Amino acid sequence: MRILVDENGASLNAIEINQRIAKYQPPFAMVALYRDLKQLAASGRVHHEWSLRNGRVSSAYRSIDHPVVKARLVCKSCEKAVELHNADALTRLVAQACEKEGMVLSEAPVEFRVLCQRCQAAKDS
Repeated sequence: MRILVDENGASLNAIEINQRIAKYQPPFAMVALYRDLKQLAASGRVHHEWSLRNGRVSSAYRSIDHPVVKARLVCKSCEKAVELHNADALTRLVAQACEKEGMVLSEAPVEFRVLCQRCQAAKDS
């Protein structure tokens, strides 16, 4: 829990969580970590989020002490993610488009696939 709280609302996958745990103690076996994260999510102590990355479903966890992420920018090359916590206008716009088309807006954050500055610079060179 402390790892997620210390991230100030950022979503982390299990590998990232285990890397941060390793700074304080020996890392967990991944099976045990996934089991614990599943229990924390089921009890409502952490948010469990799903997203599509590189054509595969990715799972991430976030502290409930922080607002739900409504949108995020994700680099399509390196997968660096920047979460947009103040995306109310964007969320309303997407919700209106969904309503107009007879669709329901998912609770998952809206993701925009972009290139970060580092990947863009590498591409340009």
